[in-house]
Formats: sequence, structure tokens, C-alpha cells
Amino acid sequence: MRRLKEKAINTAPLFPNDRKFAIDFSRGYAAQFAAQTILLSSVEKPFWTPALAAVFRKGSDKTIMSYSHHKLGQRMPWVNDTSEPIFIRSFHHDNDSAARGAHSALEPETIPIEQIPDVIKNFGTTVDKIKQIWTDDYAIVPAS
Repeated sequence: MRRLKEKAINTAPLFPNDRKFAIDFSRGYAAQFAAQTILLSSVEKPFWTPALAAVFRKGSDKTIMSYSHHKLGQRMPWVNDTSEPIFIRSFHHDNDSAARGAHSALEPETIPIEQIPDVIKNFGTTVDKIKQIWTDDYAIVPAS
């Protein structure tokens, strides 16, 4: 949130006549999970929802939900920040990403398993925490 607020403040002067603009942090990771395994791939995909924001002037009756994410760039000015990975987006059998084949269109570079702890520490988590989330009583992936 800190990064988004800073970006919004610094970007607003670029659009002095617009009541709204979008900020797209399009660089991140696609993750697939299986029991005791994490497949993490680097991706860059514009106007994908994991790290897409819209900024509206005070008093606006619009929200980001007023716009289709894949058409946001046609409805308002926007900036794209790819300076660092901002999201981890999971793919699994019961979310819309898998159903629509969104991950099959990606040609990501897979992060070697031994590098994953260094990559995810920037997101305030660990491999053990991720495994716990994905293998608890409510998880999609059953514990092995």
C-alpha cells in the first residue's frame, strides 16, 4: 500500500485534467502448488488484476469495480510500473485462472526451487507459511 500511495502521489501531476487514472504493477510471480511443492514463475502481464489499481479524485462515484480490468487502459490514462515484482498470483483447479487457461498463455521462466525462499521473503512470508496455508483444513491442495 505504501508503494501504491507513493506512486499515486507522484503520478497525479501527469494527468492534471483527468479525474481518474490507473496504476498497473504488472510484474510478479505466478505460483502453482502441489503437496510439498511450489512452482514459482516470473511473469509480466499488463492489466492483470493482482496488482492493478485505479485512482479517483475525491468525491468520485466510481471505483475500480466500475471498469473491466482488461479494458481499463481504454477508459482512463495509466502508468505501468515494472521496477520490481509486486504480486504472487496462484493458479489452481478451482479458481478462474485455471478455468480460463490464463496461465497457459504465459511463458514464464521458472524460478529454481532453491531460490524461492529468497524471492518470497520480499513478500513477508516463507516457504513454510505458504505450505501451511495450502495444506491446512481449508486448503485446496491436500497434505501428503
